[in-house]
Amino acid sequence: MPRVAAGIEEGGFQDRAILGLPGRQEEMINRISSTGVPVVVVLIGGSAITMSEWMDNVNGIVEAWYPGDMGGYAVADVLRLKTRVKDRGMRLFNCI
Repeated sequence: MPRVAAGIEEGGFQDRAILGLPGRQEEMINRISSTGVPVVVVLIGGSAITMSEWMDNVNGIVEAWYPGDMGGYAVADVLRLKTRVKDRGMRLFNCI
C-alpha cells in the first residue's frame, strides 16, 4: 500500500494565509490515489491543514504531529498495525 508523507513549513510567529499543503503536495496525493491502489497519507505538522481537496480520495490519514527523533519508527509501527495509534500520540482517520 503506498504511503504518502506530506507536511507544511512553519515556525514561531509565522502566520499562514492558506491552510492547504504547500507546493504540489495535494496534486501528488490525488495522482497517487487515482491509480486505484489503497493510499494512506501521513501528515507531519503542528497546525491546521485543510484536507477537503483530497480526503475523499485516500483510504486513511495518520496525523503524526511532530513525532520526534523516533517518530519514523512510531509511524511505521502504526502503519504495520504493530501498535495502537493512541499509544503513539497520533490520530487516525479512516476515510473509506
